[in-house]
Amino acid sequence: MSSETTGERSGGRTPVTSTQAVRDLNSSLVLDHFWQAPADAGLIATDLVAGTGLTRSTVLAIADELREAGWLHEDRAPSLVPGRGRQARRFTFNKQRCLVVACDIGYRSATCVVADLKGELLGRASRRFDGREAAVDRTGEVLEAVVEALQSAQVAPERVQAACFGLAAPIDRHGEPYPGNPFWDAVRLDFQRLRDFAPGWIWAVENDADLAAMAEISQPGRQGLDSSVTLLAGEWLGAGIVINGEVFRGANGGAGEMAFLERVSGVGSSLGPSAVARTALGEALVAGQNSVLEGQWRPSLAAIADAAASGDRAAREAIARTEEQLALAISTLSGFLDPGTVIIAGGNAGVLAPLLERIQDRLAQLVAFPPALQASLLGRDVVLLGAVQRALAAVRAAALEA
Repeated sequence: MSSETTGERSGGRTPVTSTQAVRDLNSSLVLDHFWQAPADAGLIATDLVAGTGLTRSTVLAIADELREAGWLHEDRAPSLVPGRGRQARRFTFNKQRCLVVACDIGYRSATCVVADLKGELLGRASRRFDGREAAVDRTGEVLEAVVEALQSAQVAPERVQAACFGLAAPIDRHGEPYPGNPFWDAVRLDFQRLRDFAPGWIWAVENDADLAAMAEISQPGRQGLDSSVTLLAGEWLGAGIVINGEVFRGANGGAGEMAFLERVSGVGSSLGPSAVARTALGEALVAGQNSVLEGQWRPSLAAIADAAASGDRAAREAIARTEEQLALAISTLSGFLDPGTVIIAGGNAGVLAPLLERIQDRLAQLVAFPPALQASLLGRDVVLLGAVQRALAAVRAAALEA
């Protein structure tokens, strides 16, 4: 037994001597193997021995305990070879043992999803925030979206174990937004009321850019993101910083906030591509230039990029300014973080993808070691998917506590 609990066997952890601690550690090793396995993968004892380093008798005993606790299903189908009886015992992860809820809450809307333990989305609902009054309590609308998402998934709240809410605001170490943040000038949430809705859930509140970074590094096959920045590039800029494969929040949770750009010469604000392009287009129209977008209220970045591609001069100038603003912002981040990769994420990622080659060329003029630029493939769901991963992490951490 002791040979299975050395630092080598447990990923560098300190050797364990307590019998209960040994059982917990070994159970964690087996269950972790199922968490990491592909969805619906059937694993036999040989797979578990190879994946954990434990003995066959140990993994089978633990698998039986996990099955009784509801974490695993067992499938011992008849052999396909006549006369050989039944196949080896095969276990699959019970991805619906419990569920998670994730919400992306912005200035104008909230979107909530329900997901299983492999991250598959089972239900979704959104709420637009009516009116534009300052500091309006949006708790009721967010709860409506949560309830509708549960109904969409056809599950009761009792099936959920953990929830994560992503906010467009810096979040401190206690899960509370910074006081005086502009987000709270537009949106108010009563966290106690949210928790009272489902007191049995594990609750987490995170910054939206940090969640976007979690989503990116959790994608299968994503290599080279141990030192990276995920840049949410919408109306505003927000950065999720990854160092040594972990999201870095800073001493008070404020790492990645971009308000400092207001004091950077040549940048002057933390506005994102949508706002920068729209402002530049408006200035061109005021200066007397013509544009096919004239008369449109709040044209999107996609509309401006389409107009630019069609030869609209004012739109081309707006896109050129957007490229320069992004290059300067990224070069500033690169100057003190030196990330290997910067991922442009959010709803504008697909629009900005064709511009990244020119931005990359500009970065080479601005910094000695420019990061590689990538456009996220997760679209507008990037924050939601990160919130799902954060909620799943909470379930995983508490898996063997009961």
